[in-house]
Amino acid sequence: PLSSLGVKFARGVVDLTGADPLADAYLLLLKEASIPPNCHLVACTGERLAEQFGSNQFDLVCAMNSLDHSLSPVEVFRNMAEVCKPGGYLHLSHYENEGITERYTGMHQWNLGIKNGRLVVDDGRQSMDFQPELCGLEMISARREPGEGRAVLEWTLRKRLA
Repeated sequence: PLSSLGVKFARGVVDLTGADPLADAYLLLLKEASIPPNCHLVACTGERLAEQFGSNQFDLVCAMNSLDHSLSPVEVFRNMAEVCKPGGYLHLSHYENEGITERYTGMHQWNLGIKNGRLVVDDGRQSMDFQPELCGLEMISARREPGEGRAVLEWTLRKRLA
């Protein structure tokens, strides 16, 4: 319910918006615990980001440990690209192969990975490429960071200027 992104920097304060399907429940829990939210939290699925916010709205669009919880990670990715401003950045940080690790139970229906330098997702039966170039994105970095028991994938992309 709270963003792990910073909200302050040397030149001011970041206007941070968080989108999550459970936002309303999170806001209620935060209110009951007398904890103020550290961002503007909006109830929205990743598949509906562009519908909710419109095109070219954000300088930075992040997804952290969330694409594997969605109905369609590729559709969420496309929506993230759509709401990102030209010249802006997308940053993704996810555990590798979460579907396998969690035996495809609960929210973990997808595996995310890097294959031949490409972003890929699979459900144990079929694999799909995120195809960032079709969304007007260029890859800045794609790396796999070893973690405690499982690797973390970090992807940074930039939306091309129109």
